[in-house]
This record gives sequence, C-alpha cells and structure tokens, in this order.
Amino acid sequence: MIKIRSLFLIAICTTAFAYRPLSQTSYPGKSASGLSEPSRQKSCGEEVAPFIQSAPDEFAPINRDQNDRNIEIPINYHVIYVAGDSIYINVTVDNQYYPHCMWDIRDYDNSTFLFYPGFEFEQPGHSYSLGGVLPPGNYALFLYDEFGTGGISATVTTSNGTVLASVSQGSWGDHTFLNFTAPEGDFTGGLLSMAVIEQQTAVLNGVYNDFGYSFTTASIDSAVNAGWYYATDSHKFETEQWENDDQYLNMAETMTVDVASSINYFWTGARMTSGLGVFPWSFPEDDSRHGLFCGNYTIPGGESGWTEGYTGVHEVGHYLGLYHIFENGCSTPGDQVDDTPDQEEANYGCPSSNYSCGSEDDMGNYMDYVDDACMTHFTQGQKDRIAWAIETYRPALLGASIDPEVVSVVHEFEEQNILNMTDSIFFSGLNETTNITITYDTVDYYSGDGALDVAFTLNSANPAWGNWASVNFTNSDNSRIDFSTAETLSVIMKVEMPPNHPEYMSIRFLLGDRPVLYGFDEFWAVEDSLLVDVANDWTEVKIPLKPFRNNIIHPVLGSNREDGFILSPYWWNLQYNNWQLDRERINIISIQVGINGYGDNLSTLPADSVGISLDYMTLKDSSGYEHTANFNDQLDVICHSPISQRQGLVNDLMASLPGFPYIEIVDDLFTYYEGGIAENENFSMAHFLYTGTHEYVAVPGSFNNWNGALWNLSNIPGTDFWFRPMIMPNHGRFNYGYYADGAWYGDPLNDVTCMDGNGNMSNQVNGPDYISPQELVYNDSIFHGTLFDTVFYSGILGNSRMVSVYLPPGYESSDASYPVVLYHDGDKFLVRDIENIFDNLIEEQLIRPLIAVFIPPVNRTEEYTGLQQGVFANFITDQVFPWLMSKYRILEGSENHATFGFSDGGNISLFLALNRFDIFGRVGGFSPTINSSYNTLVTNLAQLSTPPDLDFYLESYWFDPLLFSVLAYRDTLESLGYDLLFNDYPDGHEWCRVIGNQDMALSYLFPYQELSVDEQDMVLPTKFILHQNYPNPFNLITTLRYDLPENGLVNITIYDMMGRQVKTIINSHQSAGFKSVRWDATNDLSEPVSAGMYIYVIEAGKFRQAKKMVLLK
Repeated sequence: MIKIRSLFLIAICTTAFAYRPLSQTSYPGKSASGLSEPSRQKSCGEEVAPFIQSAPDEFAPINRDQNDRNIEIPINYHVIYVAGDSIYINVTVDNQYYPHCMWDIRDYDNSTFLFYPGFEFEQPGHSYSLGGVLPPGNYALFLYDEFGTGGISATVTTSNGTVLASVSQGSWGDHTFLNFTAPEGDFTGGLLSMAVIEQQTAVLNGVYNDFGYSFTTASIDSAVNAGWYYATDSHKFETEQWENDDQYLNMAETMTVDVASSINYFWTGARMTSGLGVFPWSFPEDDSRHGLFCGNYTIPGGESGWTEGYTGVHEVGHYLGLYHIFENGCSTPGDQVDDTPDQEEANYGCPSSNYSCGSEDDMGNYMDYVDDACMTHFTQGQKDRIAWAIETYRPALLGASIDPEVVSVVHEFEEQNILNMTDSIFFSGLNETTNITITYDTVDYYSGDGALDVAFTLNSANPAWGNWASVNFTNSDNSRIDFSTAETLSVIMKVEMPPNHPEYMSIRFLLGDRPVLYGFDEFWAVEDSLLVDVANDWTEVKIPLKPFRNNIIHPVLGSNREDGFILSPYWWNLQYNNWQLDRERINIISIQVGINGYGDNLSTLPADSVGISLDYMTLKDSSGYEHTANFNDQLDVICHSPISQRQGLVNDLMASLPGFPYIEIVDDLFTYYEGGIAENENFSMAHFLYTGTHEYVAVPGSFNNWNGALWNLSNIPGTDFWFRPMIMPNHGRFNYGYYADGAWYGDPLNDVTCMDGNGNMSNQVNGPDYISPQELVYNDSIFHGTLFDTVFYSGILGNSRMVSVYLPPGYESSDASYPVVLYHDGDKFLVRDIENIFDNLIEEQLIRPLIAVFIPPVNRTEEYTGLQQGVFANFITDQVFPWLMSKYRILEGSENHATFGFSDGGNISLFLALNRFDIFGRVGGFSPTINSSYNTLVTNLAQLSTPPDLDFYLESYWFDPLLFSVLAYRDTLESLGYDLLFNDYPDGHEWCRVIGNQDMALSYLFPYQELSVDEQDMVLPTKFILHQNYPNPFNLITTLRYDLPENGLVNITIYDMMGRQVKTIINSHQSAGFKSVRWDATNDLSEPVSAGMYIYVIEAGKFRQAKKMVLLK
C-alpha cells in the first residue's frame, strides 16, 4: 500500500540548465586555476560540519545470522521539482582570449546561489543561450569578470521572449547582479513517476534483501523550490561575502516525517554531487535533518553511469553507517571495515582492476564511485557494520515493521474478497477543487495503511448537464501506465456518507488513454447511479478493462460495470485520439461524483454531498492482450527521441507516406458511433498531418460539426509537425480544413476537394473502400438532357431568384409527360453538375425520365425554417408549381411530384408534403432538420379516414448532429405504416454525400418502369434530327447522336474535305427512337485516319443532313 501525502502536478517536459562546473572558483576576484573538467563526485556521505555532532563509536564486528533477520524499513519519498516559466539566459562574451567570465543565478528567496561555482565561458566572442525552469520569485543573474572590464552583455527572457533584465558589455566592473522576477508559467522539471519511484524501492530490495532488510514505499510528497532543487548541496559553497543558506538542511527540516522509524529520501536536481547520505550518528535519532538525497538523473534507467539506481543503494549505505571504501586513502582506519582493502582514491567508470595501497582494490563495491553497471556487492564486513550502526544509532528502525495483527487482517480480507490481488496502484496527481476535500486515514482497518477519504460537495445543478467533481490519479511526469497485463480494474470503496438525494447522485469511473506521448487523452467512462446511494462497508468495484458498445442515446449511464468502459460521448466536448482503449498507454484515472437528473422535469437540482473512502486500486486477472504495432508507435518513438533529432525523423516519416491524410488499415478496430448503426462497417485510421509554425492548429470537419476548438492537433516539441489520428470508416468520406492561430487553411498536401455542409469547397479525406459515385461523371456516349435558367419574380415574397429546369433527353422531340422533382437549395445541387446524375441514371434505366427544378433560397433560414416558411410554401404551391405545370409536360397526381432538400432544405420539403400532400406525395429528406410539430402532423394524417399517399426517403450520417432527430422521425413514420426508405452513411453533415446519393432517393421514389405501347409512342421523337458530335474537337473517339421518329433504312457516312468517302458507320434498317453511334477515327479498312476536318452525313428516307467535326492528334 502507498499513502500519498500531497499533490503532484502533471509534468511538462523541459530542458534543465546546461552548464559546466568549474574546478576551482569562488566569488569574487578568484580566477579559475584550471580549465579541465573536474572528476565528477558521484555521491557524498556527510561527516563534516555542520552534520557531525559526535564521533561514532568504534565498530566491533559481531556474529549475526542475517538470514533470520527480517527488518522492514519504510521510505518517505520527497520529490523536489521546479514549476514555473522557462527562463533563458542569453549572453555574449568579449573577445579577450583568456577565459575570465562566468555567471550564476542568485535565488534571493532562498538566500543561495543555484549553480555555484557557476558556469565559465571558454570561447572568446561567442554567444550563449541557456535555459531552464524557475519557480515564480526574485532572482538575479550574477555576472563575474576576473579582468574587471564587464566583459559580458546579457539578457534574461521568459519563454515567450519577454525581456526581464539586460546589461551591456563595459557597463559594469568585476561583478554585477542583474535582478529579475520570474513569472508564473506552465513548465515543470524534475517530476518523477510513481512507477520509477517504485522501481527505486525494488532496486534497494534487490540489494538489501540478501542480508535481511526490505524497504516499502510509505509515502510520497513533493515541493516546488528552486534552492532545494538546484542547490541541495549548497553547504559546500564558499563565496566569501555572499552568504548561502544550507539548502539541504532547510529542505530536510521542512519536509521530513517519521524520522526515527523511516528513511526520508529526497529527489532533487543537484549536480555538484549526485547524492548525499547523512550518517546515522550525525544527529539525534529523531532529528529532522536525518535523510538522504539523490539527483533525479540517478533513477533506474537514468543518465549514463547512473543507469541502475545504485546511487540510492550507495546513499542508503551511508545512511546506515558505511563510509566510502576509499575513506582515509591508505591511512588507518580506512573505512573501518576489516574485509575491504584500503584504497587510495575513488575508482570511476568500469575498470576491471586497480592496484593501490599494496593490494587490489575491491572492484564493484557499492561504496565506490564506479558506474552503476559495474557495481555488484557489499562485503560481509559492510553488512555487519550496517547491523551494528542501526542497533547502535537508529534502533527505532528495527520497530518500523507493520503490526503482525494488522497483516493477518489484510491477508484474510484479500483471501476472502480479492482474488489475484496484485500490487496496489496509486498515482500521484490528485486534482483537488473547491468541491473536494481530501484527507488520509492514519490507519485503515483492512490495509493497515492510509486510505484516501474524499468528501464531494456539489452545488445545485442543471438537470441537462449536471454538476461533477473529480479526483484524478496520474503519473507526475506525464508518463503512461501499462494496464495491458490485467483484465480488470479493481477499486476498494466504502461509502462513508451517502447523499441526501440519492435519486440524483451518480459515481463515474474514467480512464484516459494516450497513444502518443504528446497527443491527447481519450476518455472512457463507466457510470453507476446506485453505488453511492447508501452507506456501506468496504466493497470491491471491479470493471473489465475493455471497450463496450452501446446503442442508446445516453450510453454512459446506461452501461453496467460488468460491461467495461464506453467512449465518452461527443457532447462532453472532450478530446478524442483514435477511438480505441489503448490499455498499455493509460494516462489518467478519474473518479467522479455528480448530480444529474437525467431528464427530470426540474429547473435545477438540489445541492448535495457524499463522502467515500478509496483503497487498494489494483489491476487484477491475467490478460492475453497484445499490442499491435501501428503508426502511432512511430510518432511515439519520435516523441521519445532527443529533441535535436526529431525534425529530421519527422521529415523522413513524411517522405515515406503514400498520401495525406495518411490512411492506416487497422484490423478489428473498435468503434462507437452515437447512432449505433455502424455494426457492419470496418474502420481504419486517418492521420491528419500538418506542418507549420503555429501556436495552435485544429482540424475542423464534417466529422466534428466543424468545431475548431474540439479537435486540436498535437505538436511534437522541437518540430513544426502537428498530428491528429481519427477513426475512418472504410466506406466513409469527410470534408475538413485546418484552423491555425485564428485563420483557415486548406491542406497543402491534399488536392482532393468537395463541397461541405456550408456549400464551400474544402479538402476531402476518403476511407480505403470509398468509391466516388460514377453517375456524377459526364458520359459523352449517351444522350443528355438540357438545363434552362429562368428569373422568377415572387410577388408574395417580393424578390426574384434564378430557377433552373432540367429536361430529360428527348424531351424536345417527344410528346411524353414526366414526373417532377423540386430541389430546394437548387444552386448548391447544380454546383456538382447534377444533370450528369439524371442523364446516367436514365440511360442505365435505373430511374424514369423526369424533370428537375432547382430553386435557390433568397433568405434561406427565414424561408425554410423561420417566419417566412408558410409564405415560402405558398410561393412554391401557388406560383412556381402552377407555372411549371403550364410550361412543361408534367404528369398529374401527387405521386408524380417530389420535393427534395438537405438540412433546412429537407425541413421545407417535409413541410410542403405534410401540408400540401395534394401536390407533393413524394419527399426526399437528406439529414433534414425536424420541427417538433412534424410528428404531430404526420400522426394526424395517418389517422384520417383516407390517409394521403406519402412516400418518404430519409437519410442521415453517423457524424451528423441531426442524426438522433432523423432516427426518431424515421421511427415515427415506420410506426404509422408509411412507405419509407432510410439509409445511413459514414459521413458528416455535408453536401458531397447528399449529391452523391441522389441515385438512392430517385430510384426509390421514381424507379424505372417498362413503358406501355401508348407510352412508348409518346416518348418517340417527333422529327428527324442529327445532333452535333461530342466531343468536338475530339481525339480518337467521338459520339454521333440522331433522332428517328419512324422506322426505316439509315445510312451514316463520313467524308473528308475533298469529298472522298472515309467510312460508312451505319447502313441498316433501324426502329424509331433516340440513337447514337461512336466513330473511332478509322477508315473502312480499320486504319487510323489523319487529323483534320471531316463531314458526317445521315440519310433516312427523304431526310438528309450533314455536320462538320474536327479530329485532333
């Protein structure tokens, strides 16, 4: 069990101060006596003033059976870090050849220099820029010039470039203090993850368990302090007139707890020494100054030389009474251990052997200075000395083990209630708000350690949205946690104080996963409205670590704990990453309590509170989960690479991709769509990749209702690269753009565009199985209809608009009548050459030949859904429709009249059909906005003694905010028995899909029908016509069209300009009809003809006509 004492912030990676320590320097007036870098001090056990108060007793080895010893020593970890702005020191040194200038930072609030003995500038005339995090406070840039000529110019700036202080060369003498105040900021440095701290405990146990000592993590706390972080070893500073307060002592006196019965282990950023351990005899047993510190770069997996965490083993050795094995050199008494040979000086690196003091050194001893990788052992004499030192100076450590009576209770509880219990998992990072009070039990009945008590206080809430408070668990260094080894998340919970209004109270468990280090969290939720209703004893809440799909509108509340986690719904306005529960990359756990009436007819909900205790948050049950390599892994590798290499890696990655956005095929990709209608769809990942120098980049599109604030892209620090993964239905397509720093941008890497929901052309991304509608493509081998434009004035509305009319092929040369479709937002439909759709569908005999009328709005909102809706409907029924019936051959009967529209255009289409079903009996609603009154209207119509003959085509889209209302209206129509076809598609609210789906609506409402003999006579041409070929001019192939009003012999022959016959294309008897034939630019011998002008002539009975055409090559 781990008891968390105080709060960590989430870490933001930054660069610490870069420096080179001088070998001998003091302030002021003393020059460096050498320019070579000194040997590093790997660690330092303190036995000099002010820590030593009395000489240690003589160590007398005694016989002990260490295999029977079982001493458990708690460790209270204290993480010292810096949080604030990233401050930059920019300096230029004069041209004098001898290195004579240096700098340091004075921390006035802590009365210390942070980096003594400062940083020397070796290259004359060079400029330097150094940066690191400083907490808000008062500081000075200290500049020193041995020559007394003020040889440095300097500026101190913030992360955004604000100058805090500056000085020019020659304006000062041998030293100056350039005062500045560090502002607030969002940078941190030095935070360590819970997992790393536990690894350090495991390293200690791996060494000390061998002779009877074990360590447990008792608590973790933290503090922000520049002096403690950078100058932990400031007692070594000798700066003459500038006094330095001892930062280790200040830190220890403030932070240490349970000194007598535990070890207080500090992590800092100090670099003068990598660690310090206070000897057990230095102070009284309960003195707060007892403890040790290690540099945060010495963690397991730390910097070169400190890779195994053995600095902690070394400093704990000092803490428990061991000297360095080179103590006193070759002189007596050495390190006061008989079986370690005298050693002249420390060994560094990884030497295989070294001879000093007349014998071989004890290579690999933990109390030497060799690299971690070469440390291997303590001697038996050192183990005996530790036992002697503890018994003599720190006997309280011997009584620090857990009470056996409590242990038995823990074991009993685990055996009876929690099978497969693994190590408890807690995350440093509790997010306290004004609505939460957090306390810790000193003793918990079951675990024998501190449980987390949380009191949630909630104000009155809006029933629609609720009011929530949360406690969050996350790794302090922003690292992610691997949940892949387990099947379930288990939390032991106890309701201490139930709510006053349990009917409105719920508890929610959230997991946030993050597939890429610098990406976004994606939240998965389980909500329970019964778990906190009444006071209860400790209860295990066990939730499967798997995604769960639910088709209801409020999926979070409707789920069960046994089902797993549901992706947070879009109305929470949370970020999404890839719509997968990445169990190996969990970034946050949140436990929330909230008031939510979920539809109660109340204006507000009463204020309330609830108190719960949390303990034993664990992973349980073995898992067969395996990570599948994916594109996010490549991005994650770049994120973990040195910042100087990242841009090159990005460039290589971008050059390797086949297209943008990059579509990644993913097997068995889990998804959830609000409508629950995507069960048979396969999915891929669309990776939106953008390059540019911006503060903010988002990817609005039809998949998020063009919400530029919701779908931010992530930037990998050190690069101009921005990225965002998104689930991509394999048959889907979306419009999108980029929104960066307040401006809109197209995707420079993608030249595919289409019309979005606002009628604008924007970039288009297609799923791997998406097929562009072929009926949109112009076919030069078929007959084509014609478009006519008419300016139509409305006396009712007092305005004019351009109305376009499509007439099907052969309309002019026949006497047939046709059905008619009125298109609202007609100007938008015409943008995509919708006449091609009609021509192709008619040619393929998928729909009946028909007339289409395109009516644009003048005041769209008012005419389609607003105050002018009724007036606009009268304009259609009383002016436009009578004009159409009088001017064109349109079939009578409402079953032959349709009104089509998208969005608000669909709204006015429904309005017309429901109110004037005597005129319009067919409706095409493409994701229509639905008025609440339409349900009443259609219900009343169905109850008439003779219900109107209304057929509906409805469709909507998975990412469309109107999806639910369309689904509800579909259900109403089906329940009333109306003829209806509903389709849903993997798109957003956009024009591209609407226009591309006209074949679905038209073939349902006006399917192709075989004509009767009388109808066939009506659609035959009424006169002979030879049409102009198409295309003209042409290359290789062209189409010749002609109309035959009667049966007869037909001859079509091609001549050159000299009148010579080139080719006879047709010479046969043909029936009446609309005809066409293709010429492939060859002669009667099937030989290619040369480029030039040709004449084609038709003869049919007495009819003869000729036209010219041009062949290009």
